[in-house]
Amino acid sequence: MKSHARVIVIGGGVVGCSVAYHLTRLGWSDVMLIERSELTSGSTWHAAGGFHTMNGDTSMAALQGYTIRLYKELEAITGMSCGLHHVGGITLANAGVLVAAGIDRHVRQWEKPSDHVPVWIELETT
Repeated sequence: MKSHARVIVIGGGVVGCSVAYHLTRLGWSDVMLIERSELTSGSTWHAAGGFHTMNGDTSMAALQGYTIRLYKELEAITGMSCGLHHVGGITLANAGVLVAAGIDRHVRQWEKPSDHVPVWIELETT
């Protein structure tokens, strides 16, 4: 093992791996990642599947969108699956929460609501 490096990243979770990846992508060649166990075996492993793309904070939403694109890019570069199954989801909130998040809500209901016809909610960002 090397005794020194320009950058030493401590921790092989999602953040540590991302920092090391992005530094090398920017052209840094003397980067070392140190992990005490297996990569992504700590907190990152426990949070697996906690992935969503709707966020009231535009910076976080942009970061989440970048992450999805990055996983697809990593699969293309390595030829290996990251295991990401982007299947969608639903987020429920009351009108006050939507307004506080800057999301305008429009609710449409069918003429004769029944158990078989759901209320349709369209969300538009403002």
